Amino acid sequence: MKLVISALFFGWVMSVGAQVPNASFENWGGASEPVGWGSNNLNPMGEFVITPTSDAHTGNLAAKGQMIANPNGDPYPPLLGCDVPVLQQPIELTGWYKFVPTNSSVTMGITVNGFDAGQFLNGSFGTTTITTEQSGYSMFSVPISAPTGAPTASIYISITLYDPDTASIGSTFQVDDFALDFTTDITDLSSTSNSLDLGSPFPSPFINSTSIKLHLRSTNSVKAEVVDVLGRSIHALLDRTLTAGVYDLTWEPSLSVPPGVYLIQVHGDTGTISRRVVFER
Repeated sequence: MKLVISALFFGWVMSVGAQVPNASFENWGGASEPVGWGSNNLNPMGEFVITPTSDAHTGNLAAKGQMIANPNGDPYPPLLGCDVPVLQQPIELTGWYKFVPTNSSVTMGITVNGFDAGQFLNGSFGTTTITTEQSGYSMFSVPISAPTGAPTASIYISITLYDPDTASIGSTFQVDDFALDFTTDITDLSSTSNSLDLGSPFPSPFINSTSIKLHLRSTNSVKAEVVDVLGRSIHALLDRTLTAGVYDLTWEPSLSVPPGVYLIQVHGDTGTISRRVVFER
């Protein structure tokens, strides 16, 4: 085993903010809208661009958006949105999607805007644009920047399709299982002589297994585990005393573990280090 010359200590602060309401789109109201969400459905005109679908990632239902023609024959894009009060700054929105465009110019957009307590935009922002057809469910990730103004009190999530061309009529998206990540990464400058360090998990996102290197500068009593974003233990990786050196930790999730964002967390004699990993099935 090789010696580690230097190491930095990274800690993680985990807390529960708020989560996306009806994030799995299981509950729908009478206006063909998911409960807790809004849409641009025009009920009197019979123009329903957001509808429930039984083709879900998990559970019974997901949300489907479809580009339709308005009475003039022009494209009428679907728009699905949700306002989420938060107790702290989120750093990422994740979820699962399908995207089936009718031509190459159609794009799917997922955007997050932050608002302060006065309901003014505060500069917190995130967006992702999807251009490639995805006929099976795939995970998306929208990193969310810190605010440039007052602290974030709520965020607004929107999902839509872009393309003014009539050839885009019939394009669809499906979304399911949204989640917000409130985990923040901080550096403890007083612990630069810490005796353990953790590399980055590879691969991430992953499907079957991921590995991460643990560096020890001295003998440590080490406990390594996988936890979810709420801090609940999912899987124990290691719990014993290790001498100085470099060790490989591997996580192979069982069939009962749902896809999502997790933390590989290592507790040593002088502190705790965690690294974020994304599991896809």
